[in-house]
Amino acid sequence: MTDVIFEADKTWEKSSRDELKAQGVNMYEPTEAEMKLWRDGAVNAWKKLKGTFDPKDAERTLADQGMDDIIAKMKKAGVL
Repeated sequence: MTDVIFEADKTWEKSSRDELKAQGVNMYEPTEAEMKLWRDGAVNAWKKLKGTFDPKDAERTLADQGMDDIIAKMKKAGVL
């Protein structure tokens, strides 16, 4: 079921982006280096919240979104 939900979300996001681009809206696409900075910041934010969430739930939620890279970083940082 989760796959269906996330697939529907991805489809909606893509169609929304395509529609905005067709209207002349410029979309900024972050570089991989910028995404790395964002991911690193996300791990630090999760560190600050450690103890306020169930690590199993967090890992499952991130895995459902295909965020395996963040899961690995969070495990390495001792967050999960």
